[in-house]
Amino acid sequence: TQERGIDWTLVEINKVLALAGLTLMLLSFLPHFGPALSSQLLWNAMVLLWVHATYSCYKFYGFQWRRFVQEKENKKFSISFAIAAQVLLSAGFLGYLNHYFFVLAATWASLGHFYMMEMNYKSELQIRPFASLPCPLAGIVVLYLARTWMFS
Repeated sequence: TQERGIDWTLVEINKVLALAGLTLMLLSFLPHFGPALSSQLLWNAMVLLWVHATYSCYKFYGFQWRRFVQEKENKKFSISFAIAAQVLLSAGFLGYLNHYFFVLAATWASLGHFYMMEMNYKSELQIRPFASLPCPLAGIVVLYLARTWMFS
């Protein structure tokens, strides 16, 4: 990191915050932790994702709306998914949303952001193998949610 500089290091840390936040969010939706720990996991995920979003807005857009508006379409969609995910997480955490809707919509919006942000011009995901962990985890969350909904 010394050769690449502090800027590169901060961008890499920001990626780690995003992946950790996404993974914690998905883990919080699974039943194995109990309500109290799931709530704490979700809170920690939200904090990580707020820090990630704030740094990303600073680093890539300088907190300027016009720079966002000038982005390519897929980046605009990605950022729209991120905004939706942040709103859904806050509303769901505070209990304003139906649990099934909350989990499904937050999972969909978060993965939509992740996929579209990491997609190259050939529509290929450009991520390291370990960074794909949220994808199967999201599948497990959706399957668990469907099972719970069908048998409740």
